[in-house]
Amino acid sequence: MIASIRDVIQPKKIAKALQETKERYRHLLESTSAIPWEADAKTWVFTYIGPQAVKLLGYPLEHWLEEDFWVNHLHPEDREWAIDYCLKSAAQRDNYEFEYRMIAADGRSVWLHDIVNVVRQNGEPVALRGFMIDITERKRAEQEIAEKSALLETTLEKMSHGITVYDRNLDLLAFNERYVDLWDYPAGFIRLGMPFEEVARFGAQRGDYGPGDVEELVRQRVETRRRGEVYRYERVMSNGTIVAINREAMPDGGTVKTYTDITER
Repeated sequence: MIASIRDVIQPKKIAKALQETKERYRHLLESTSAIPWEADAKTWVFTYIGPQAVKLLGYPLEHWLEEDFWVNHLHPEDREWAIDYCLKSAAQRDNYEFEYRMIAADGRSVWLHDIVNVVRQNGEPVALRGFMIDITERKRAEQEIAEKSALLETTLEKMSHGITVYDRNLDLLAFNERYVDLWDYPAGFIRLGMPFEEVARFGAQRGDYGPGDVEELVRQRVETRRRGEVYRYERVMSNGTIVAINREAMPDGGTVKTYTDITER
């Protein structure tokens, strides 16, 4: 009989530590709200998908591993461009991100932000790995803001008064064309984000504030604006138009001014 004895305690400890590490990372991945996934780069078949996907979209886990699952469940309006974007991105880059919609099992449209890493061998993509993040609520909020902004813009342009809104830093947040017309500014001069100091300097150079040093006139106008005072006054423009100006302070430190042509009155 020939026998050998080998100490396997250390290898078993290493194997146990590796298994515990794998379990720890799996638990970490599957406890986040993001959905981890892995797919074949050539067939786009998922080889792994986090269980969070089942809760979010309602399809059983095994369905995700079927051929063409991702393609078939893309929103019809996003399918063509999303596939084209993925093909081009995987060929040109190692990492890319994009946003698209998938159709859930109950028919809902779910917005996803996908962060993708391309795994290559000899320069060729062989696998895709990434995270899907549910951004449906963010998209809904963006849509509501866009709709409210459109409504506000329409309302401003329908007003017979000119209007400007400045934030606490004296940067222009909103205005309408009636304001531009009343003050006879050049086309394209007034723009969102424009500092009030720039508007005041144009007016001072044009003589809107009467004689005096331009920079001193600008300084006075800016200081008056910074104080956030509420006031009402009437002003005769160089073309004979009489404008009633009303300024109101906002809770956040900004100001709203309206300009009304009262010449006929």
